[in-house]
Amino acid sequence: MQSGGTFMVLHKPTGGSMKLSSVSNLAAINSALGSKVELEAPTTGSYKVYSVYRGKLEINQDVNLDNDESTATPDAFYKVDFRSSNMLVEAGKTVSGTKQGQVALFQGNFNEGAGGDVGTVGDVSIVNNGTIKLTGNSITTGPVASRKTTTAMAGDFITLTNNKTIEVTGDNGIGIYGAGGSKILNNAGASLTVGQEGVALYGANKLNSSTLGDGTISVTNAGDIQGVNGKTKAFGIFAENTSSTVTDSNLTNSGTIDFSSSQESIGIHSINSTVSNTGNIKNGIKKELQ
Repeated sequence: MQSGGTFMVLHKPTGGSMKLSSVSNLAAINSALGSKVELEAPTTGSYKVYSVYRGKLEINQDVNLDNDESTATPDAFYKVDFRSSNMLVEAGKTVSGTKQGQVALFQGNFNEGAGGDVGTVGDVSIVNNGTIKLTGNSITTGPVASRKTTTAMAGDFITLTNNKTIEVTGDNGIGIYGAGGSKILNNAGASLTVGQEGVALYGANKLNSSTLGDGTISVTNAGDIQGVNGKTKAFGIFAENTSSTVTDSNLTNSGTIDFSSSQESIGIHSINSTVSNTGNIKNGIKKELQ
């Protein structure tokens, strides 16, 4: 196979769950393929082992996002391409990166047009049972096309669930971003930390010009949200509903949003939204120098 190629394309694979460890090295790849098929990888350059549509990726080993396709030895994560698929970070595993503008996990739902399948919000999901840790700042200046927001989990008309730990500690980063009718859940027992001017949970009606989903916003925090000590102007939950219907945007906090060490921060920022708060919100007070 030549550099830049894809070894196998899988379309709606039956029992389509794949463990990341199965592509961790060439020996593991060929072992998973069986005795009748063998991959001969290019000596230089990057390649994809599998491109999968509507499957599932189980991230059962640590991922270093810094070892991307521009490096000499890309992480196994870059040897697969999953689209409109479920993703799971297993307990005890860490997805980490330090570069600016990194997006750890993203998925969009599917709409196959006339005569094809149209996904519901529950058909595609990203679930974190481990740790996602990003430290790079977002790229907020320069040409618009080159600007990138550091984000742990993002999706278009999917369900995004954090059950454990997310840390996005650079400037202007986002913990979980959901658009197009996505459901965002930071569950009880989960922890989410953001840095300077970061947003923990961000709900939007649509992703750019995408037509996926119903355009509603659903954000729920039942866990813990906090800011990096000494950083300022963070948001716990953020939603600016552009629909004319208030009930199209529902924001719920039954957990804890603690910005007591992050001055000038906002627990819940909402426009044209229904907000329910039965949890705790703690904000730091800006102290003037004497």
